Amino acid sequence: MTGPRISVVLPAHCSAARHGTSRLRLALLSWSRQTLPRDAYEIVLVDNASDPPLAAQVSEWGLADRVRVVRREETGLGSGYNRGVEAAEAPLVLLATDDELAEPGLLATHVSEHGGEQPALVIGRCTILFHTELFPDVTKAKVDPHALERAAVREETRWLPGAAAALGLAEKPVTEEDVTGDFDKVLALAGTTPQFQDIERTVASGHCHTLPGGWLAVRVGNHSLPVTTLREIGGLDETLDSFGGWYLDLELGIRLIDAGVRFRHAPEAVSANLTHPRAPGGMFGVVPAMAYLISKHNRMDVALSPLYFQRGLGIAEYARLLRSAERWWTPAGRAGHAVPDGAARSPHQPASH
Repeated sequence: MTGPRISVVLPAHCSAARHGTSRLRLALLSWSRQTLPRDAYEIVLVDNASDPPLAAQVSEWGLADRVRVVRREETGLGSGYNRGVEAAEAPLVLLATDDELAEPGLLATHVSEHGGEQPALVIGRCTILFHTELFPDVTKAKVDPHALERAAVREETRWLPGAAAALGLAEKPVTEEDVTGDFDKVLALAGTTPQFQDIERTVASGHCHTLPGGWLAVRVGNHSLPVTTLREIGGLDETLDSFGGWYLDLELGIRLIDAGVRFRHAPEAVSANLTHPRAPGGMFGVVPAMAYLISKHNRMDVALSPLYFQRGLGIAEYARLLRSAERWWTPAGRAGHAVPDGAARSPHQPASH
């Protein structure tokens, strides 16, 4: 075939006030050093109103011949992905993020996993470099003291200040040499969370896309699918851009399952997320985004999804709880319970495969 086999679509909004461009630079370097032949993939960087514009930065980094920049004067994650998919030239698209590093064989693995006739969402293995949250510039060992304070009061990262002191993590930035010549070092510093471990196990079972709530496995960063599939279901939901992009990936997962798309695990396609300092008010869009998600998909597995997050449930466990509650999600007048409009149909009908 002529032309690229897979397009990496990566929206980014960078500014001095938003942890700079150090993470984006390393992400682009990782994508530019893939084992897949250079003419077999492309990198589409969607510049969402970055200040300054990213084209000059890409050229300064020596990546102008590897990265195609699509400039927009608006911000928005969903709309950024959609513009990038419109510009993509390959039959497959990988939805990347500006803070995710790809191990060298990641794209080759994704391409090989798309060999079947039925459309699939290929899900790689996501790891996290938790300690990079401490660095405004991830390539320099200069710690933001406020990041340590914020980490200490959040339940999920309360351990980080102690671990940073004990393991010398404050002296371990991620460099260009790490990404281009010693990616094993990057992975040695990376870890995961119980939620991501559960996602990996559930997708590996081969049944995730048949479970009520199986869409909770979808995250952007290391996920690929056919461009035609993404276009047929309407792309990413740009309404969620109004809420900071919260639940954009989960909403996509709901529609993929409804369209009969299988989820396939690719454990050899490993990425490492460069966490960044949390912006004040960064959680502001969570509640309205969840309200929108529930109103758009008026069914039980969506309406009860806050329970999944609050209780730290596994996806399969959540599916069992949903099935136990099915008889209570019924039309008005049955069992004496009223339900939201539109809930008269079955609460969840897994797509037939």
